[in-house]
Amino acid sequence: MLIGVAGHIQDGDTLAGAGGANIYTNDTKISQWTADFQWGLGGSAIYAAVIGNYEERPGGIEYDQYGVLVQGQVFITDDIELFARYEWGDLDGQAAAFATANPGATMEDTLSVLTVGATKYLAGHAMKFTADAGVAFDELSGAWGGGGRGWQGDDAGANSQFVFRAQMQAIF
Repeated sequence: MLIGVAGHIQDGDTLAGAGGANIYTNDTKISQWTADFQWGLGGSAIYAAVIGNYEERPGGIEYDQYGVLVQGQVFITDDIELFARYEWGDLDGQAAAFATANPGATMEDTLSVLTVGATKYLAGHAMKFTADAGVAFDELSGAWGGGGRGWQGDDAGANSQFVFRAQMQAIF
């Protein structure tokens, strides 16, 4: 059984000429934390994490954001592992601020994703192939889409996006 916690606190200085474009140097206060738990059950495991982000930006803008991830996995043979994962997140109103600053753009405040998949270990953890399929129950836009995660930004009002991913990993 493993338990982990971590935190980060930052208070950015106001820089001459910063123009407010960079939240990390323009007098923004940031507090971030995470707590996670993993329990190995002899051929299966349960993992859960909770993540928090609090930002206090100039002009009285505040965000109190949270996310949760829960995953279970089980070996069905010595080298094939099945897994299922649920992810939920809340941007705490940042979507409305994004839409106001970018007319015509949209961004959903919450995320709800279910993923199932399998990993085939070809040479232990030195080489493995993973494939998974996921469904997003909410609109994926702004902070939730892109970035190599396999999800694409949705059109306004769209939801129930489906993704299939596959990857091969090798350690040299």
